[in-house]
Amino acid sequence: MAYRSMAMSYGNSYLMAERKRCLEKAMALRERISRKERLLLEGDYYQDDEKTVPQAIEAYEEILKTYPDDAFVHNKLAYLYSNYSLYEKSIEHGLASIRNGDRTYFPYSYLASAYEALGQPDKAKNIIEDYFRDIGESAPLHGELADYFMYQGRFSEALAELDRALALSPNASMIAFARASLLVYQGDLAGAAKAYDRLQKLLDPVAPIYSIYGMTNLAILQGQFEKAKSLADRGTAVLEKFKEENFANVFRSAAAYTLWRSGRLAEALDLLRRVGQSGLALNDLSTQRPALFCRGLVLCDKNALAEAQAVAHDLTVLCQTSLDPTNMSLADHLQGAIALRQGKTASAVEHLTRACGRLPHELNAPPFSLHALHIDKLAEAHEHAGNLDQAKKEYEKITRLTTGRLTFGDIYARSFYNLGRIYERQGNKAKAAENYQKFLGLWKDADAGLPEVPEAKKRLAALTAN
Repeated sequence: MAYRSMAMSYGNSYLMAERKRCLEKAMALRERISRKERLLLEGDYYQDDEKTVPQAIEAYEEILKTYPDDAFVHNKLAYLYSNYSLYEKSIEHGLASIRNGDRTYFPYSYLASAYEALGQPDKAKNIIEDYFRDIGESAPLHGELADYFMYQGRFSEALAELDRALALSPNASMIAFARASLLVYQGDLAGAAKAYDRLQKLLDPVAPIYSIYGMTNLAILQGQFEKAKSLADRGTAVLEKFKEENFANVFRSAAAYTLWRSGRLAEALDLLRRVGQSGLALNDLSTQRPALFCRGLVLCDKNALAEAQAVAHDLTVLCQTSLDPTNMSLADHLQGAIALRQGKTASAVEHLTRACGRLPHELNAPPFSLHALHIDKLAEAHEHAGNLDQAKKEYEKITRLTTGRLTFGDIYARSFYNLGRIYERQGNKAKAAENYQKFLGLWKDADAGLPEVPEAKKRLAALTAN
């Protein structure tokens, strides 16, 4: 079991290539260990590939047949089900783990995340407070409690919880990243930039990656796509050096996004094709699906609708076979985007409404939160249908997002521009001017050549001249 223990350590440090290497060595020797240890090892090994996750579940469930009160195995299942958005099953096993004596923070964390995802924030808060009362302090759970406050816009209370977490675990890069991101939600972009930069100094080996990722998102928020591309390329290079291909694909995807939003569509498609090929080589469906999804959207922007429809077909197949029911939102969104390009606004609204409906509550789970992206396209569809009031409601939802707009910060910024246009069309000059000003404040240092900035300035000047 030594190789399995090493694999767990590497996994805790997000060194997934090393984790896989150790698990493969352990699997080669699994006939030398007890049946329970072998089943536990098989569960750990099979859970890393979505296609074999049912085998992982089967291995863990087989242990429970003999040891139904095994808190550790219930905890494993709670994590696994949570990872695939099967929150009710995660809650079932999380509660069983606690009931059978697990005093680690893990099942409490999975329960809190599941309750949040199901729109039951008070239950999330209660389970965390149960841990503090019955067991003691926990840095990760102070981070979870910060999420509870964050989603409600209670930022000062969220900040206090994150500071408590960092006092307990000062080199925890994920918590430090969350604290820096909280400054983004508060509108303190200069403070967020400094906080992301300070992550470089932490002793956690993955802290530099969190730092680069945060700075990349911050640049995207401010319309600085060239800077974001450079940062994303830097992150890719670091991860390629350590042969962490899965995480390198996160940064390649971010780089592709900056190319897309800069109008460099052919380059974006080339990079997304590379991400998809890498995901295929890794047998990683969680990489293949987003790559196909984004390729389809870029093809829509190129008006290459036959190609986009072919991609949508492949994406639908991958989503339909997914364990995670929320993945179908990708296929729904792409079909909606295609319908919108075809002028079929009713169909577009139907698909995009369904895509938004599949999303869980916002979760503090980088790297790929889809809330802003889905809602933005639905708002666009309503606007094309002439339903300005509903479009306005959707854009306003984006302005109220926290973690749900971290990945696509430019959409958050553009939502103010789009609100300005709608208010202007409806004759509300004061609200139009207010939203243009907010947009221009966020994009004051945006790349030259982006059309929204001069357009917003021209519209604002016309509104304030009268």
